[in-house]
Amino acid sequence: MNVEKIADVERYVLSNEQWLEIDKLVDQKYKNWEWVYGLSPRYQYNREARLEIGTMNISLIIDNGKIKSCKISGDFFATKDLTIFEKGLEGTKMIKQDLKIKLQELDISSYFLKKIDNDQFLELILS
Repeated sequence: MNVEKIADVERYVLSNEQWLEIDKLVDQKYKNWEWVYGLSPRYQYNREARLEIGTMNISLIIDNGKIKSCKISGDFFATKDLTIFEKGLEGTKMIKQDLKIKLQELDISSYFLKKIDNDQFLELILS
């Protein structure tokens, strides 16, 4: 339909009930991690940083917003098998709060000769 003036356009006004239904749909479907990040395509990336413990490189494969695979390398000294730590990160959502919780559970500092701060490692992953 072609109109000459905006005043000629029919205007539809939503009722309060319709707005409540819209808000409900937004809260249930669109305002959640799965919708925003979980449906994202698979991707991978590497990050490298010079930390107190040495140079650390982390390679991540992310699938549906979660860590699918992790490989850590560098010129640091590990005190435990890093594959245990790497496997422990698998399945973790790529959101700061979930990563923080996982790093505390895994006790990252116990894997290296020099202690590493969770926040430093988190910054490396999310940078």
